[in-house]
Amino acid sequence: MNEPGAGAGAAEARTTALGAAVANAGDRVQDILDTAERVAAQIQTDAEVAAARYLEKRRLEADQIVERRIDDLAELTRGLKGRLEAVQQESLALLAELETVTARVVRVPTGDGDSALGTVHSVPHDRSAPLEPIAYPGTARSDHTRQQGVLRATQMAVAGTDRSEIERMLRTEFDIEDADSLVDRLYGSESD
Repeated sequence: MNEPGAGAGAAEARTTALGAAVANAGDRVQDILDTAERVAAQIQTDAEVAAARYLEKRRLEADQIVERRIDDLAELTRGLKGRLEAVQQESLALLAELETVTARVVRVPTGDGDSALGTVHSVPHDRSAPLEPIAYPGTARSDHTRQQGVLRATQMAVAGTDRSEIERMLRTEFDIEDADSLVDRLYGSESD
């Protein structure tokens, strides 16, 4: 029947085969774990690369937005600069016109060796025709101060200042008592 030594050899062979199968399974499990670790490391590397690309893309988009905003601000600044230059040119033209009008306030001899300021002509005037002088009643202040007041009133009138404001300025700043008649002469009498 069975030999006693033959069964032990078969059992030993089975044990050896089982041990080899277990060892082989252990090696396979280790290979699976090693592969899983490599795959996990690769996934982590891929995720880091993807995150870096995403951040770089967002940084570029942010830089483009900032660049567009800077361009918009530069365009607005250029527009404002152009408008400022236009305002400066208009201001210079207005000053030149005011100087021209002020220069048309002429000195007319009064007969006593002095002179008085003449009428302001704000419309084109035939320079060969004499200007109508303004007659001034006596004043408590010097002629020079009065002339300064008349010049200032003329400038204010050209600038469109209200008559009452000009009269107030003449009375308070230049002590001109007949301010209302002087303003009437500058503007033309109210009945004109």
